[in-house]
Amino acid sequence: MDFFNGFSWAMPKAFADALAACQFEEGDTLYDTQKAYGGDWGDAKKHIHYHIQVREPARGSTGSREISGSVFNKNWDSEVFFELVNHKERVIPQFIRTTQGRLYSALWHGDLSLLDDKLPNPKKPIQLRDVNKNLKDTIPFAKELAGSNPVFVMARDFSNTISTTKHLNVKSTLHYNFGAANHSFNVGETKER
Repeated sequence: MDFFNGFSWAMPKAFADALAACQFEEGDTLYDTQKAYGGDWGDAKKHIHYHIQVREPARGSTGSREISGSVFNKNWDSEVFFELVNHKERVIPQFIRTTQGRLYSALWHGDLSLLDDKLPNPKKPIQLRDVNKNLKDTIPFAKELAGSNPVFVMARDFSNTISTTKHLNVKSTLHYNFGAANHSFNVGETKER
């Protein structure tokens, strides 16, 4: 099973649409460890600290899950209700009503305090369109990586089907026609050097 990089909780690629739209729905079950998603359940349970089971919104009740920044932003502040179970300390589940953005952020950063509505709203992740507007900022990093070779830089969002398909097509074409090597980096990695 493949998982998204960059999330503190184990986020299987099967949740790509939910992440791209910032819309978790009834029945979505999320675990804090990859071991919960495969292998023997008896052994997997020993490694789970937390799990979340979404109760609301009902699946498909919120209209379009079209993948775009505007849908992500709209859903960021929409409500979600879920059950949080602490497998190490509590047997009684905690029921939490908060925003999709707070849930997304808690899964992303691994900080359950972000679910608290009394705290300031968490910062939204950088959207693909914003990364594309700032690709020029990666030029020094790309030139250092490429040396004297030509460089092509492209942003990609693994949770966005269109972005992923476009990337695969470009990567394949550049490799086939020019023998180009592919390198992938997170946004933060390109600014650290």
